[in-house]
Amino acid sequence: MKLKKNISIIMNVSLTLFLIALTVFSIHQYKLQTSYKDYLSQNLSYDIITLAQAIESNNKLYEQLLQTDTSTSDIRIALNVLYNNYRSIASIAGTYSSMYNQFQDFNESASLDIENLSSSTINMRDFLQNVMEKNSLIDSKIKTVLEKEYASNSKWLQVIEQSELFLVKENGEISFNKDENLSINDLTWVNFFKELEAKTSNS
Repeated sequence: MKLKKNISIIMNVSLTLFLIALTVFSIHQYKLQTSYKDYLSQNLSYDIITLAQAIESNNKLYEQLLQTDTSTSDIRIALNVLYNNYRSIASIAGTYSSMYNQFQDFNESASLDIENLSSSTINMRDFLQNVMEKNSLIDSKIKTVLEKEYASNSKWLQVIEQSELFLVKENGEISFNKDENLSINDLTWVNFFKELEAKTSNS
């Protein structure tokens, strides 16, 4: 009788300890998930602003490059900045479309398809790299490409200026309209990429 009572006490204590351990583990996992989401959200916010600022900067660079009186040294500087901007845009777009699609378990109906945006930025990045490596001057062929991409970039900038997501100041500085970081769970950034893709598809 005494043995059964001791076994019962031991089982109750063990069950209590197990429940405590399970609770502690659950709290720890929740904190880890929350921290990871906060980390992703901070990176997302920084990268989306970087992408928007690169697009805004591109328009000014195109205007500079398409002027007839731009010096050779200024042309090289502008081409280098333009190249780095496209490299950033291509990297950010690729990173977050892949991440979103992984979260959706590659559900095709819910996927973020920005193939035109990605290929456009990658192609322009490679084109600019080739121009710089050859130290090419802005001839008629290069000028035609720059004019085409300037028009396309202007459409992207229009998306930014009309988006409720951003606040674009007169000096070109861009910030979030609500003055707070994006959340990885907030799909406004997904819609932003979709709008850029739509403008690219119609270019």
